[in-house]
Amino acid sequence: MGCFASVTLLSASDLGSDYRANCGDFVRTYRRRGYGFWSWKPYIIHRHLASLQAGDVVLYLDAGYSLNPEWLSRFKGYFDSTISHPSGWFAFESGHLVGPYTKRSLLLAHDADDESTRALPMLMAGCQFILARPDNVELARKWHEAMQVRDQIDDSPAPNELEGFVAHRHDQCVFSILGHRRGVAHSPDETNWSPNWSAHQAYPLHARRWKHRFDWPTAWMRLPWLGSMLRRL
Repeated sequence: MGCFASVTLLSASDLGSDYRANCGDFVRTYRRRGYGFWSWKPYIIHRHLASLQAGDVVLYLDAGYSLNPEWLSRFKGYFDSTISHPSGWFAFESGHLVGPYTKRSLLLAHDADDESTRALPMLMAGCQFILARPDNVELARKWHEAMQVRDQIDDSPAPNELEGFVAHRHDQCVFSILGHRRGVAHSPDETNWSPNWSAHQAYPLHARRWKHRFDWPTAWMRLPWLGSMLRRL
């Protein structure tokens, strides 16, 4: 798209020995649940942020996102919003509230078991714009540290769960609690338009969850008739 200084693709083999030492048993036990309930996500975000020069902006995306270069101006607007916001951090909302999708033991551990926190929008962890600076590196570190407390992250039931609890969202729960407390910028989701992707080409980030492994340019893959087929490959 002509606006990245570098692009880094990561896999399980890129997780360091320090991650394996702290979270290896979690991964082995819950390999099929986000490779350890997505505990790797704040680890790699923290590690990458800490390696950047102050003032750089990192865009973290889960695997399977599609980028639409036709609407580069809107895309650059996300970067501008990140840089201009006091927090230097921008994320989208998931469309859910924190309360129904965060188990009570995690809320209690973070002194967040109150109605005002429960009513906050859940923040997505799979698409984030982050300005490299010390306080954001520290936020990512706290996020990673909190993801190592097993009984607060896994799917085990929390005692005295409140009525209305639906399911735990693991990494998103921790990020939402810490992110709101920090005051990160957020807006309603502009990445998930399933199944009407072709009607929303004006949005530069599509969370299509591609599962293909073709090492080719992918603009042609946004054709509507290919979408459902490729998501099954």
